[in-house]
Amino acid sequence: MSLIIRGNFDFLPEVDLQYFLDNAVEIHTENWKKWDNETFQDGIHVFTGYYLTLENIKLASGTLVFIGHHINFWFGNDITAAAGDTSGTYPAVIFTNPAQNFDAYSLNGDESITGAIYCKGNITLRNGHFSGPIMGKNVSLHNNFSLKDTENADRYRWTKGFGNRDSYDWPKQIRRWKTRRWHKKINI
Repeated sequence: MSLIIRGNFDFLPEVDLQYFLDNAVEIHTENWKKWDNETFQDGIHVFTGYYLTLENIKLASGTLVFIGHHINFWFGNDITAAAGDTSGTYPAVIFTNPAQNFDAYSLNGDESITGAIYCKGNITLRNGHFSGPIMGKNVSLHNNFSLKDTENADRYRWTKGFGNRDSYDWPKQIRRWKTRRWHKKINI
């Protein structure tokens, strides 16, 4: 098994939460809620609660924004961000709470997220299909996922909902990737 860890990012862009609230098609305020085998309406969905689970949900054209923590994705969610325009593209999934980590793991490898994933905490991609870009404090990549970045080059433009590009002091220093490899030993 091979694990690649993208070191601690000292800088992450700031989410313009008001942009997503103003443009939301639905604001979900529940705590301790599970959405199972549901198709969400196209558009931006903001979730303000804690202890939420999304299992086997579909969003054909939109963004999921989570303000709380203890958010779990299980068993084959299929999320596609809305298509962008010349001013930028839309993100697919945003976690604004620094106490929230995102672990994308599906037993069948059928987790699919097309569009940017942003998390104030850590991101671990274990199983599934992702287009990127992927932004988190630490990002861990495992063997059993596919990054479909070349097939989705349009997703690598400025992402709406993060203010103006010229508001940031570019370029920021990006550190090197660290790679750790574990090899199975054969005992005779």
